[in-house]
Amino acid sequence: MKQREIKLRAWHEPTKRMFPVYTFSINQQCGTSCIYGTVFEDTMNGVGTETTPARMDDCILMQFTGMKDRDKKEIYEGDLISNVHVTFEIYWDNKLSAFRAKRTDETKTQKYLYELPISDKYWVSGNVFQIPAEK
Repeated sequence: MKQREIKLRAWHEPTKRMFPVYTFSINQQCGTSCIYGTVFEDTMNGVGTETTPARMDDCILMQFTGMKDRDKKEIYEGDLISNVHVTFEIYWDNKLSAFRAKRTDETKTQKYLYELPISDKYWVSGNVFQIPAEK
């Protein structure tokens, strides 16, 4: 069986910047009530570097879905994917343990990500942080 590729990216709120995650650490210092950690960027420039790790509370981590769009771009949770008619926001559904796609228009229709013909009809058109979904 082929294993799924696990990748993460992070949105760094203070700098309003997205970066690929190289590694992260979580430290529990005061029981279960407070957790802190650091996130390291996959490059050696900017926040999250080896010498200046980003604080976990300043970052929102997003996981790679294992799927790519029609242009072979990786799709992560938090991405917006579009075709000529509609845009979906990708998110992880904890209850169903699956990546889902929610329409950004007034219908708010939801589907399992695998139900969409992504590889030939959809492209990544942004993400919820840099191009906000319609409310």
